[in-house]
Amino acid sequence: MKRILSNKEFKVVLGLIIFAAVFRIPTLGSPLIEDEAISFNRYIEVPWQTLVLKYHDTNQHTLFLLMAKIFTWIFGETEVAYRLPSFVFGVLSIPLMYRLGLAMRFPWSSALFSSV
Repeated sequence: MKRILSNKEFKVVLGLIIFAAVFRIPTLGSPLIEDEAISFNRYIEVPWQTLVLKYHDTNQHTLFLLMAKIFTWIFGETEVAYRLPSFVFGVLSIPLMYRLGLAMRFPWSSALFSSV
């Protein structure tokens, strides 16, 4: 039987999502440095087929780069667009981990702490 979130649980998880988003937003537009800049410069212009089929070095994070290519194609080549996949999936991982904890039959409090 499917378990439905209570109002209290929903508010707590929503609060964690908002908390996570608020702390991630200020750094979205900061300049790309070190490995971010290297990945951007090396792989953002690489054709899709090459990116998926050829592994060049350990700094080639293929799934992230595919998502970053989509976001930079939609929003333009900016720091915010390049970091948006990390932001979106980082924030959405909170309710996902919470639901996974509940699916594994963890108590409510343990599922909540596992989402953080």
